[in-house]
This record gives sequence, structure tokens and C-alpha cells, in this order.
Amino acid sequence: MKILTLNTHSWLEKNQKEKFNIFVDNILEEKYDIIFLQEVNQSISANKIERKDKKIVELARLKENNFGLLLKDELKSKGLNYYYTWDSTHIGYDIYDEGIAILSLNPILEVKSKIISSSVEYKSIETRKATGIKIQYKNKDIWAFTLHFSWWKDGNFQYEWKKLREIINEIKADLFILAGDFNNDANIRNEGYDLVLKSGFYDSFNLAKEKIGEYTVESEIAGWKGDSSNKRIDFVFLSEEVGVKKYEVVFKDELQISDHLGVKVELEI
Repeated sequence: MKILTLNTHSWLEKNQKEKFNIFVDNILEEKYDIIFLQEVNQSISANKIERKDKKIVELARLKENNFGLLLKDELKSKGLNYYYTWDSTHIGYDIYDEGIAILSLNPILEVKSKIISSSVEYKSIETRKATGIKIQYKNKDIWAFTLHFSWWKDGNFQYEWKKLREIINEIKADLFILAGDFNNDANIRNEGYDLVLKSGFYDSFNLAKEKIGEYTVESEIAGWKGDSSNKRIDFVFLSEEVGVKKYEVVFKDELQISDHLGVKVELEI
């Protein structure tokens, strides 16, 4: 199984169209089984879509410039048709419905999306959700969650992780995949990263037989003001110690399409 996670920073990038096309070309080449996306934006003022698509599970009202929807449509026009779901989490940059999304080549059998933050106000950037899909892959039931957590220093990550664990404990699966922007650096000990590992999850980076790259943020970005150090804050965590053939940081250098780099992981399932 080949998966990708990326904080897209969508509609906030210079040369956005060019970067969108780089992203499309990469997906067409790699044909990821699951794509986990964060900061998937649509304009609040954009028109709502009215069309029906059996491969879309609509959790929140999709609008015409929903980044993930446009990505799905472009891929479909080139012969690669994904299932898609997106949920809005809060207002971003005053003008966007900001959300998290998943694209899957396998049918979406079930969806869960819940607020995990203590904040529930849509206008607050502290409001966070966990959005997950259930799929079957090689006769295994897999729950895959796309996530965009808060920071440890604010005390919010601890609460959000606890609420996510409660969601996971209510469902059964052969494997849980938790992927996305965790806003916690793997190199800072006794904080969010260690909490995830102590909860029984495995970091695909540590399990990988082959590693290409490590850090997913290599500059100062929103939420990390004054910190331009290299950080590993985007992860693919697994509930079981499955084989990981390869971990690779993608969209680097001239191919960079977001303020985060992407993580591609090949699982031996």
C-alpha cells in the first residue's frame, strides 16, 4: 500500500496553479492508495456545488474551489478516479473554509468526523477535527484518519489526542493509520511525539527499511514563529508494527508545492 500525507497550504501559495499541476502529475505517477490532506481550503464566498458524485462523501458543503475536489476532478479527467471526503474545521485567514480531506482508490465503506478540540467555535482556529474513512484492503479492515493537531505548548494537543483515542477505542480495525500535520516535532522529547508512541502507535519513519529524507518543515511557518530549524512534524503513525518498505520526503526544492513537505510511505500489506 502506498500512501501520502501533505499539508497543502492551499490557495495560499505563490504560483498556485503551477504547484497544483506538479501535485497532479505526482499522483498520476505514484497512484497512491490513500492521500491524507490538511489545510484543504475553499473560499467562503464561493458557489456551492450541486452535482452528484457517488465517489464523494459530503460531510460539509463543498464549494466550487474546494482544493481537494478540484484535485479529484483533475485526476479523474486524466483517468485516475478517487473516492473523496472533506470536512471543514474552522475559518482560515478570514476568507476560507479550512478543512481536512482524504482521497482513496478503494471504496469508502464508512466515515467518521468529529471535533476533538475543546474549542467548538467555527470562527476559532483552535477548533480541530479528526476525519477518518474505513476501507478494505487485501481483506483487511483499515481505518485511516487525516489529522491537523494543535501545539503542545498551548495544552491543546494533549486534549485532542485524548479525544482521538476515545474515537478509535469505539471502532474496530485490523489497522489504524493516523496521518497528517501533528504540529509536534519528533526531536522534542517528552511532548506530543512521545505521547503518541507511548500510546502504542508506531512511527513509519522508525519502521522503514529505506529512508529518503526526514524533515517535513525546513523554514519558519505559521504557528512556528521565530523557529526556522528543520522539523519533523508530519507523520504516518500505525497501530500495528507492519512492514514499511520505504519512507520518503517528497515535494522538495524546485518541486516544493507547500510550506510543508510531503511524506510518502510504502507499507507491506
